[in-house]
Amino acid sequence: MPKNPYIAVISNPAAGQRSGPFLWGVINRLKKKGAKVDLIVTEAPGHAVKLAADLSTEGSVDLIVAAGGDGTLREVAEGLNGSDVPLGIIPAGTANVMARELGYMKKGIKSVKRVSKILLKNRTRPVYPFQLTHEGKRTIGLCWLGAGFDAAVLQYVNPWMKSKIGRAAFAPAMITTMIKEPRKPSVPWQSSDVTGMAGWIILANIAKYAGPFVLTEKTAVDQRGLAWLRFKKAGAIARLVDQILLPFKSLDVRGETQELLSEQVIIGDGNTPIQLDGDLIGFGPVSIQPQEKPIMFKAGKVNLRS
Repeated sequence: MPKNPYIAVISNPAAGQRSGPFLWGVINRLKKKGAKVDLIVTEAPGHAVKLAADLSTEGSVDLIVAAGGDGTLREVAEGLNGSDVPLGIIPAGTANVMARELGYMKKGIKSVKRVSKILLKNRTRPVYPFQLTHEGKRTIGLCWLGAGFDAAVLQYVNPWMKSKIGRAAFAPAMITTMIKEPRKPSVPWQSSDVTGMAGWIILANIAKYAGPFVLTEKTAVDQRGLAWLRFKKAGAIARLVDQILLPFKSLDVRGETQELLSEQVIIGDGNTPIQLDGDLIGFGPVSIQPQEKPIMFKAGKVNLRS
């Protein structure tokens, strides 16, 4: 990193409604340390992809930073995919899963000093995204894809309540989803010549889930490949048990887990809700495949396998 780097911050104003002072705290500290910082605000979903792509091809920026949640981060990463420009994070979302994975938040607490220090350090980590094809469009995922239950929850989350109380807004949405949960497995999947049905499916590139909870110990963002969790049981009781046990043990012990290193899998059908990195993207089917080339992220000093 140069002594006086040029840093472009791409901010999602919706995700940052409750994090405005934190965002400006980081920007002001970066400037005090000698960085030139430009704040660019997104205007619509998908705008961050174009902004990041344009900035990376101009050649003048030393670091691009995504200020928002995991959805905003995914869009910026998509725009940078294939570029040599590193990507940093100002966590301003609800769960901030990737920021936690990469050491930006110590014990889940955001610190202006800690985030600024990580962004100005030369330390980077490779993050291996996965390729996703949905409704004929190709994109990438960074954290996880959910088919079934967790995607269905997002349909019932009140956006206003989420902006005011954060993760607590998911509680009533989860209750509604459990009541509507199908009693029989309803998520189809296909891998090579093998097919099956599951009650709920998660493909994960990260170890943590919904913030502090351990999803799986079989993968890490700096390792190529995905953990593919298939929960055979369906119905409200099965999903309730999943949520109750989540704070005490990794979620993958509840389901059949397989590591994907290069294989393509197809998940869901037209009745299967799909979420990508915490955003509802519609209904299946979707095809997923690990990507070979990583994206370089600014990261804190953290053991991603711990």
